[in-house]
Amino acid sequence: MLELKKNETENTMQTIKKVAVAKRIKKCKLLLPLLLFISLFLCGVIAHAEDITERLILDAILGKTPADLNTMDLNKDGKVDAADLVYFKNHGSGLHPLLGEHVGTMYRDNAALLEGARSSIGQIPFVLQITNDSPLAGQIDNSQSNGSLYFPKQRLQVTFKNNPSKDLDFTLTFETVNPNVAPDGTLARTITFSGSFADPEKRLMSGTYIEEIVGFKDSRGSNIAITLTGQFTLVLNRI
Repeated sequence: MLELKKNETENTMQTIKKVAVAKRIKKCKLLLPLLLFISLFLCGVIAHAEDITERLILDAILGKTPADLNTMDLNKDGKVDAADLVYFKNHGSGLHPLLGEHVGTMYRDNAALLEGARSSIGQIPFVLQITNDSPLAGQIDNSQSNGSLYFPKQRLQVTFKNNPSKDLDFTLTFETVNPNVAPDGTLARTITFSGSFADPEKRLMSGTYIEEIVGFKDSRGSNIAITLTGQFTLVLNRI
């Protein structure tokens, strides 16, 4: 009788233990999604709080950590991918220092035009908009009513060039109509700007420009090559 009661007691204890273990397993299963969410959330907070690194971007691309579009989508295309990794290697995590709408002024040197005549037209204002940095792209916006008379009243696309010795190098090509100086009334103009940052905060840029004009002819109808030079400054208004 005592042996039977002992066995019943042991069976009861084992049953109680099994029930307790089952309850713990059930609780763990319920808590597991919550713990996983907290873990991923903390990873996202850490990634957002600390400086973005190449490793964090790579982990996000591989799915090891959540992708934070606010800090990792460096080229602003709505996703985190290899293009952002390339951007980071080229520019770091910050925006390109040339993105924005910048106000510039050209100062022409005294330049020989025709038969020893010289020209000095003073200051020429312009607005340079740089809207993309991968690759660098933008325009001279002279479409406003208060735009410069030197350029056509339109938006003129510019072509950026990679110049290791300069922070900014771009070419602008356009045509102007002036029947007083050209037989057919059309002058083809190409201006190349080359400049560098002039202050540690990268808020001001200065440099030189060269303008080549095709369309002038002498009294015998022969082409006359015209090259104008000058300096420019650019006040940067970054986005």
